[in-house]
Amino acid sequence: MIGLIYSKRDLTASNAMASLFKKYDLEEDENHRCMLDKVSFIGIEEELIHYEKADSEGFDILYMVSRHKSSAGIASFTTHATGNFTKDASLGGMPKQLSVSAPAEMLSVLKHMPNTIPEIQKTYEATHHGPLLNTPSLFVEVGGNDEITSRPYIIALLGDLAYDSIKDEDVGYEKIAIGIGGNHYPSKFYKKSMESNYAFGHIMSRHSFHNKDGTDNFDMIPLAIERSRLEVEVAILDWKGMNSNERTKVINTLNEFGLDYERV
Repeated sequence: MIGLIYSKRDLTASNAMASLFKKYDLEEDENHRCMLDKVSFIGIEEELIHYEKADSEGFDILYMVSRHKSSAGIASFTTHATGNFTKDASLGGMPKQLSVSAPAEMLSVLKHMPNTIPEIQKTYEATHHGPLLNTPSLFVEVGGNDEITSRPYIIALLGDLAYDSIKDEDVGYEKIAIGIGGNHYPSKFYKKSMESNYAFGHIMSRHSFHNKDGTDNFDMIPLAIERSRLEVEVAILDWKGMNSNERTKVINTLNEFGLDYERV
């Protein structure tokens, strides 16, 4: 069974689900739940980033539909795994803990992102924020300013994106990967996915390499490899998205773990 969860506090996500429900003639019960084929839709009262009890629902995989808050107002459709590479857990989850990622499902989301709106970029995001889950999970989001995220057709596309990627059971992949380095919107990893059909699980941006107290988080790389629904086969390094000292620490850690790496 697949769960598709959204927060009733999130107007964009709520309207996206309302559009989807209207399209398929669905009606939620008094607990904000309904079913369509193998998908159970659940509207919750709390924020998604704190919904750790989603594990108790017993789903095989969880899709979380949300508005992405971009401080720069960047218009985008995004998908990402959850967890915290650093000691900072101010946005849910636990310090230095990662959820189980869903690489193939995130690749499916990327492939179903619409091509009809050139001003909205399509991308992975680096792993960040809660909830911390043992159920394989992913976020499916639309981001930008209020004008972008209130457009009815964009809101409708968010709901369609989540559901259509679930319906597509034949999304193949060449390799399962993790990404290391670069910025929060890792364009090189997105390009690698589109050109080489690599499915990324956790992505560790350079921003997550270090904590505010001066310690580093390269010890989290093995956890990023282990916390994946599918076995990770390779690490993709944004070669210029880290300095030589950081690169050495990353490569040493990968060698100790016995995982191959490729440069982009």
